[in-house]
Amino acid sequence: MSSQNIIDNFNLELFRAKTHFDLRHNSISSDNWEKAIADATSGTWVRGSADLADAFHKQEQVIFSVKSRKIDPAIKKRIGNRDFISNPEHYHFGGKKFSEGDLDNIHTVSGRCSIPGLDEQLSPVEDIGNVAINRYHAFEKASHAKFGCNETLDIVILHGESKDKKNYLLRVMFFNHTLNKIVSWQEMKFNGPRTKYKGHRAAIMGYDDNGPHIGRIANLGRQQTCMLRFYRKTEALHIIDTSIPMPKQEKFDFTSEYKLI
Repeated sequence: MSSQNIIDNFNLELFRAKTHFDLRHNSISSDNWEKAIADATSGTWVRGSADLADAFHKQEQVIFSVKSRKIDPAIKKRIGNRDFISNPEHYHFGGKKFSEGDLDNIHTVSGRCSIPGLDEQLSPVEDIGNVAINRYHAFEKASHAKFGCNETLDIVILHGESKDKKNYLLRVMFFNHTLNKIVSWQEMKFNGPRTKYKGHRAAIMGYDDNGPHIGRIANLGRQQTCMLRFYRKTEALHIIDTSIPMPKQEKFDFTSEYKLI
């Protein structure tokens, strides 16, 4: 399979070196993660955010949807008082690799999804969910046609400093883009004690047999109308756990930089 060829030939040392360079220049960004994946797969980076494809491999006919999540070891999960949208799972970790318990089921945010003819707060969750799934498939199909590909790999990067700040931890996870069968849709409401939207619909969630799998945020609060995708570690095609020593960041020096202008 083409996707398996990509995984088997992933250039980990190039990826680590590119991450080290970006850290040294304080330039960790979504664009640079996408470029690092393109480099490590011998692929081509796709500029901008209009496509599902963040990079692609022409010969293998595979597009890559790259998502990244920075994990802060200093933040603990709050106790039952966070809104659904603002409640990521954070854990303490240390050493040179993420521990087995870190973020077994994470969510990433992708592009916006309009729901023409439907009401954000009142329409049945199943109706909104069907629109979201159709958009999910159409977005993939458009990128396949545009870049001449027929497969999609979702690549999720978890990254963050170890608690002792000596190492920068990296987990690269490869997933099928294809969704599992959705067996039910549920409504999630704002419930934080300080939210002005308390009781309103925060998102609709599609559940497969094992829990939340896909969702769409409503038109209130952060990341409104964006799609959500949940990734379980147990469903990954492949996982790479590695780290790099924390580099000394380059400092801005006006005199030397100005000479380059």
